[in-house]
Amino acid sequence: MLAGRRDVFNIHEQSAPISYRNRRGRPQAHYPDFLLTKRCGTRLAIAVKPHGLVESTGFRDELALVRKNMPLSYAKDLVLITEKSFAPCEARNAERFHEFRRHADPDADALILDLLANLKMDTTIASLVAASGLEGRGFRAVFRAIYNGLASTIRKVDIRPSTVIRTEVSK
Repeated sequence: MLAGRRDVFNIHEQSAPISYRNRRGRPQAHYPDFLLTKRCGTRLAIAVKPHGLVESTGFRDELALVRKNMPLSYAKDLVLITEKSFAPCEARNAERFHEFRRHADPDADALILDLLANLKMDTTIASLVAASGLEGRGFRAVFRAIYNGLASTIRKVDIRPSTVIRTEVSK
């Protein structure tokens, strides 16, 4: 999901450890799951854990100690992500996007871009695809356009042909 975000420039997995003292005052190291660099240059350390484990182990408290000792030169913040941090449809959409972007189709993307540029009101993806005459290629191009910020869904939903989109992209 992070790799599909437009504001993300780079993601580094299992970056260098952050030294800190645990609740008992003992030296310890935390290895963030990801070190993310945004296009604006901001770096974020990311910890990914199952929600149940976070709640049962006091992991949030431990992360607070790590965050307190994390040098600003390492990252601006340490962020915790669990399965409760996002809607399941966001994960499914991100997975589809990664598949669709591996198969570039500049002609389909250009045609959908032209149609989006002339879109005056909200419409379904199916209507836009029908206007393009591209069928499946058109659906994949609309999907890529959404992830590229050229269109948006009106709600967080699984992106399907029946999904309503608009060109005024919400931030």
